[in-house]
Amino acid sequence: MTKAELVAKMAEGAGITKVQAECRAFFGSVGGHMNLENIIRKYFPEALKSALYSYDSSGDKIMEEIMQGKIDFDPSHVKKWMLEYKLFQGTKDSDRKSIVNEIKNNIAEINAEPILDARESIIRQKFNQLFTALYKTVPRSWLSATSKLLWCAFPDDIVIYDSFVLRAITVLQWCDEELSSWDKGISSFRLPRIGNIPSFMSDKDISPLTEYYNGKPFSNRFVTRYAPINTEQFFKGIVITI
Repeated sequence: MTKAELVAKMAEGAGITKVQAECRAFFGSVGGHMNLENIIRKYFPEALKSALYSYDSSGDKIMEEIMQGKIDFDPSHVKKWMLEYKLFQGTKDSDRKSIVNEIKNNIAEINAEPILDARESIIRQKFNQLFTALYKTVPRSWLSATSKLLWCAFPDDIVIYDSFVLRAITVLQWCDEELSSWDKGISSFRLPRIGNIPSFMSDKDISPLTEYYNGKPFSNRFVTRYAPINTEQFFKGIVITI
């Protein structure tokens, strides 16, 4: 039996996709010679094509205009947008109206002053402010929601939080040449390591988490440095897909 036939049989028997079966084979459930890089390269165009055709950015555009104060606040759209991004996890239906109202109450503050000087400091201040307001409504971590909401207000300054991306960069920082040094001309100079994200237990942890997430070691250096590289690879993938 060939490896391809084995993977197909495994997928059929386990009720999983061939991609999952091939990954399981790679990690030892079946065994085989296909390495992880080959799996990613093989299925990336298909995954990218699926993502491109299924993504609808119209909701994001409206949220950007709402969070930037360009159009009137629409609570129904904000609630729908948050549901689509699963930002209400851990909340009750009865809390969601209060959460949306709290976002509305903070929009004026978010857009109260233009960000010209001390940009990073003001962004952190606004991040902390919105996170705290949401926490007072429902006491839980609002890191993901705060990053996405403020990204709508400041798309060029806020990095959207994604736990998968964070874990990926945590690994890549040790083995990827583009992240291992800030200046290729100075091989001995390395970017500071990301380290562990601060745990979140109470409102006392909001400030450390805000500082970590918006600080230079994470967003302003790693993500902004790596984004152009991935963007180039992304558009190459689009060409392959099309």
